[in-house]
Order: sequence, then structure tokens, then C-alpha cells
Amino acid sequence: MSQNDQPLSEVYTSKHFKEKFIYPKELNSPKLKMAIFGGSSANGYGTPINFEFILKSFFEDKMIIHNYARNGAPFYKFQGEIAYKIMQYYDIIVIYSGHNELWAQAFEKSLNIGKAIKHPSIGKIDGAIRLEQINQVTSRISKDLSLKNNLIYMASNRLIHTILSESRIYYFVKRVINRSLAYFKNNEGNIQNSEIYKYYTDNELSNHIDKKKLISDYKRVIEKIINKKSENQKIIIATVMTNDLFPPLQSKIPDNIKDILLLETETDNTYRLIKKNNLKKNFKELNLNSEKYWGKQNSHYNFFLAWNCVYNIPNKFKSLFKYCSENFLQARQKDALPFRVLPELNKSILSLKNKNKDIDIIDIYGKLFEVNLQDYQKYFVDFQHPSDIGHLLIAREIIKKIYPNSFDIELLNDCGKIRIIKNGEKKTYSLSKGKVIDEINTNITWLKIFMEKVQAKSYYELYLKKAEEKKLICS
Repeated sequence: MSQNDQPLSEVYTSKHFKEKFIYPKELNSPKLKMAIFGGSSANGYGTPINFEFILKSFFEDKMIIHNYARNGAPFYKFQGEIAYKIMQYYDIIVIYSGHNELWAQAFEKSLNIGKAIKHPSIGKIDGAIRLEQINQVTSRISKDLSLKNNLIYMASNRLIHTILSESRIYYFVKRVINRSLAYFKNNEGNIQNSEIYKYYTDNELSNHIDKKKLISDYKRVIEKIINKKSENQKIIIATVMTNDLFPPLQSKIPDNIKDILLLETETDNTYRLIKKNNLKKNFKELNLNSEKYWGKQNSHYNFFLAWNCVYNIPNKFKSLFKYCSENFLQARQKDALPFRVLPELNKSILSLKNKNKDIDIIDIYGKLFEVNLQDYQKYFVDFQHPSDIGHLLIAREIIKKIYPNSFDIELLNDCGKIRIIKNGEKKTYSLSKGKVIDEINTNITWLKIFMEKVQAKSYYELYLKKAEEKKLICS
């Protein structure tokens, strides 16, 4: 690979682990302190305005906000461990995480069997070194926290530097994404390490048993953090937005299917019909009424049924999830490459609401249930990352749990400018042009990389067109 190539791993870690995460003076401050934990969505990946920027603009110098979220970082075995070790230094803990749990599990599976896992659509997944590095760092954190002298200094200058600037961790996250999503230019020959995502596979990266364990692992770490909560701390946990209008990346080959090539062709034809918006007309011809024909485990079949539902409901009822949610959710749940958050993981977050009165659960995903089809698309920049509007939704819900008075936040344009109205005052905040263009370019790169791998490209093309139009406007 030439130095000029930029794999998705480099894009995901464009902010890297800079020295800005060393907070010695700020941790000593008497001001309220908030810590954010999560993956790329919480880190504002691919969009100029993110909820960290909105929260910092809203609270200004009244609150110190530190964002520990990292692109590609799972909560189990990484972000959750960091949160548990340093939460005692913060008044408010915000957790927005769930898309990346697949990777913690995949590397753990590799570690348990003592060898790398080879997957045709992803390549080699070697967990032994990666997970051992995480264990070394968390052990070092525990040792630092056991020191009684200069605790704040240690927690800020060494502990946080260890977690977020340590090259071993940086390369862990970098290689996770590198192996999972970054596919390089054809002329470099690296594309041969993995296949184009066929519609069907006999090699599930995560089967239904794995998915149950994934959710259990995530919930266990969350409960561990909740149990450590002090009396005066506030913990805010959000369900995770994900774009269900995107098709599943792959489906397990149904057990009853003998002619997989025919099924691949039928699936491709159906996606083309969806693109043309005439699935309703061809519904019977395509045998979508027959689960036996498509197979019970077929995630694409659930996706087709969901779109058929959308086409058949009256226009005034275009809040698609209220009427068509079940099959959209099943399509995501059965995805053989579950890069998006599993529906059951969001449900597990919501289940904490009645069991733990001392924490605040905000249902970000549920807020989209009443959004109409056209507006729904505006909340994302791809199949999982929130757009400016999506981040505004997240920020508003977090602020409601902290700020007792009325307020309003407006997006003034698509180029990083917002207005905040509170206490009878209006203030405008904006990002630099360079920051805006950089994030739009990140989004464009992400979409182009995936377009080289997927067969149903129309969804990616739609968001790529929007991103390129936004770049022209903001340049």
C-alpha cells in the first residue's frame, strides 16, 4: 500500500489520541464536569456539528466536558473499562455506544480459540495481541489509581495519557477498523484480502448465540458502571440511532435454499425494484408472500417486506417505524455482518429504566419512530452515523436531563452554524470552514469505501450525493 492511500482506519482515527486529552487543571476545577463515552458516533464522525460541540456551546464556561469517545471503539473491553476507571472524577457520565460491540466479541473469540479468525468478507481477525494490550493498559490504570500521592496528577497526566495517547491502544483501534472496514485501491492488490459483500454467506461473523452474548456483555459492563455511581453523580445512557432504511450487508444462506446463485439474482432484482419504487406492483411476481421461498433466516427478505409495507401505507401515515418497524428490525437483527447496533441491545438499554431509578435513560432511537420517511433520512449521513440534525436531537435530550429551564437550539445552515436560545438570550456559534470541510470529506470517503464492497449501492449513492452537494455549499 502506498503512503498516498488513506484506508478507512485512518479516516476513523483522524483525531487520533492527541494530547488534548490530558486534563490536569480541569480535573481539579470546582465546575461541573461531564465525560462522554462511545464510538465514532459519539465522537462526531463524518458530520461538522456533533453533540459534544452543541453541549460545549450550550454550557460554555459553566461546565467542563471531556469526550473520551473513539472511532471504532467498542464499549465492552474498551470504552466501558475506561469509564469505570475514571468516572469518579466526573459529575455527569454520558454513554452513547453500541455499534462496535461486534469487534470486541470477534477479537475475544480469536483469543479464546488461540488463533486468528479468517472471514471472507473482512479478512484476518487476530485478537490475541489486541486484547492482551487492552488488559495491560487497564492493569496499568488500576495500578495508577491505587497510588495515594498526587492522585489527580496521575489520573490526568499519566492515566488519561495512557488510555488515550498510548500507541498500543491507538494501533489496537486502528487495526480493528483496518481489518474490518478498510479496503484499499484495486491497483495496490489489497482488495484480494476480502471479497465483495455477496448478498448471502455461509460464514456468519456473529450468529444468534454470539449476538445474545454480545448484548449480555454490554449490559454487564453498563451495570458495573451503574453500581459504582456515587450519590451525587448523574449517569445518562442513550439508545443508539441507526439507519434502518439501509439494507443488511449480508444474510446467512437459508437452510432450504439449494440454488444460491438464483437467490442472489432474485435478491439483486428486488433491490433494483425498490430503487425504482415499484416493488408494490411486482410483489406477487417476486413471491414475497412466501417465507418458504426466501428462507426464514433471510435478512434481505425481512427488508423487502418492510419496504413493501412502506409502499402500501397511506401517505399520511408515513412514520414508517410505527407501522413497518418489525421487519426493518428483523432485517438488522439477522444481518450476518452486524456493523449496526443490534435491536436487542437498544432494548437492553431501555430495560434499565425501570430497574435503576438513579440513572437517566434517553431513547434516541425511539424518537425516530414518529418521523416521516423523508425527514427520517435527514437524521443520518450513512447507515449509522448521525447527521447534524441527528446530533441536535441527541444534544437536546441530554440537556433536558441537566438543564431545568426552557431552551431552543437551531441549525442555521448545513455548514457548522447554530443558534442557542436560553434565559432570554440568543447566541450564535460556528465551526471553522476547515473543520466543516474535513468532516464532510470524511463522510465522503467512508461512503466511497463501502460502495466498493456492497452490491445494493443506491442507498450509499443517495448519501454520497448529499455529502458532495453539502461540500459545494460549504466550500
